[in-house]
Amino acid sequence: MTLGAVKIAKGPETLAGVLRDDILSGAIEPGASLAPERALVEQTGLSRATVREALRILETEGLVISRPGRNGGARVQPVNDNGVAKAVQFLIRGRRLDNATLRETREVLEGATARLAAERRTAADLAEIAAISARLEAAIDDLPRLAEENARWHIAVAQAGHNPLLTAFMKSIAAAISHPSGDAHPELPREGRAALIKAHRRVVEAIQARDADAAERRMLRHLRAYEPRTRGK
Repeated sequence: MTLGAVKIAKGPETLAGVLRDDILSGAIEPGASLAPERALVEQTGLSRATVREALRILETEGLVISRPGRNGGARVQPVNDNGVAKAVQFLIRGRRLDNATLRETREVLEGATARLAAERRTAADLAEIAAISARLEAAIDDLPRLAEENARWHIAVAQAGHNPLLTAFMKSIAAAISHPSGDAHPELPREGRAALIKAHRRVVEAIQARDADAAERRMLRHLRAYEPRTRGK
């Protein structure tokens, strides 16, 4: 029997993996400072260059933030959903996924987030959605601003469902909602913008009334209303 080449894990990746596991398990809590480089070198027996590269890996992943200087070092950051958002945005752009795929994904995702929002929303959630809705309506003649507030509105609905994973996925496609074709709704006339605002109001009414069926149905109707304008693009 002949064996192929065996890949030995690299020092930076190994150390980053150990520290990553400690951070994600809660053994090292957010806000805590990691040991200084010199101490890590002494504790692990690795070179300073290896330790620095391991910390760079963790910083790229958003798990730590490094500050230079005598009182600097690596501090653990709270885990957030920025990594998910970046990964999905890279996938959309790198695979050049078309609008049909994005629409399909949004229907599956946002039908669920609207339903959960109706079931779980709090008074604070409704206040946040109302504030965004007011800004969106005020931006009816400012297309870039309207597109940005529109994306924020959809994220706020997802947040009202209190499911962190669905919220992370919603944030991950927010950029594509704001700029579906590299511009902010360039083909949407004013009457279409008015219809968008009206559709949002109807979704919010259902969420406020805790009518999950209506919230899901109205959200899907809202999303599908724009398919003829974007089909094939």
